[in-house]
Amino acid sequence: MTYSDKLTKKELAKKMGISRPTLDRYLRDGFPKMEKGSIELGRRKIEIENEIRLYEFELSNLKEELKNINKSLEEEEQC
Repeated sequence: MTYSDKLTKKELAKKMGISRPTLDRYLRDGFPKMEKGSIELGRRKIEIENEIRLYEFELSNLKEELKNINKSLEEEEQC
């Protein structure tokens, strides 16, 4: 097997339908054990958790931007 035949972690995560950090967590802590039939629910749970993290990140960025705008407005008012 050559290097080009191997998957990177990024490629493996994409093929599994999970994020790279989730794959890293699975490799570190072990893959979740699911009963037959609950695999889709488990996968959906992971998808939702990842979506929440993304929205929290975006919200954090928006809050920081708003903070900077408010600071700029206060500076303008003082002039």
